[in-house]
Amino acid sequence: MKKLLVGVFCMLVMLVYGCAEDVPQTSQSESSKNGAPSSTESRAESVAESLADESLVSETESVTESAMESDTIDLPSADDRESQLPDESYREESSEDEPEESQPEESEPEESEPEESEPEESTPETSEDEPVYTIGDAEWIESGYLLYNGAAYSQTYYNPNTAKQYADIYARYAERYPEIGIHVINHPSSVISITNPAVLAMTQNQREVLDNMQKHIYGDVNFINLGATFEEHRGEYLYFKSDFHWTQLAAYYAYCEFAKSVGLE
Repeated sequence: MKKLLVGVFCMLVMLVYGCAEDVPQTSQSESSKNGAPSSTESRAESVAESLADESLVSETESVTESAMESDTIDLPSADDRESQLPDESYREESSEDEPEESQPEESEPEESEPEESEPEESTPETSEDEPVYTIGDAEWIESGYLLYNGAAYSQTYYNPNTAKQYADIYARYAERYPEIGIHVINHPSSVISITNPAVLAMTQNQREVLDNMQKHIYGDVNFINLGATFEEHRGEYLYFKSDFHWTQLAAYYAYCEFAKSVGLE
């Protein structure tokens, strides 16, 4: 393509100069008379035209050379053309983002809740057959007695070390006097005879104390546990009201348990 353009340019130059030489030379006077341009003027015009054509050809060559240097011409892609278009989505989003005129909401009148009145404490209805358990005048004094219902009650606490010491003593006696035999009765304290559960909750469970003591017994020792028997006879006159000693009735219940343990009737 470049060679073709150069050839065309050369041909045009040759034609221009050839035509300029073939023009008949007329005298200056005739040309001036007839109003036609002189040969000098026509040559100047042809030279100007050739220069204009040469500039055109040079521009054409520069464009052609740039096109040849780059195999492809970067044309805008479809995405680029779309990106140059005005963004209608922006208009839609901007229209959506515009805050709507907020209308004042009509506030509904709040319903006033009725104040809950505290329920009155109702005393439990009890029949005459069901006793009402209260602590009443039960009181522990410094000497360790519980004063309740016109009587003084004592209680015993369980101590594993003390229980082990007693068990060792029983075993030594049984070993020293095998022909007699050793029988042990650890009687519970008087609080075991109280029937009021509210007052019993203030005391140490005497049946648990005896059961724990029995776990330490070893050797040829007969241990009579009176916990279950005295619980069965609660409410009866088992202890004197002034101290922790058994009454004759409680001693009889203890004797019956001992007789059973040795096979007596």
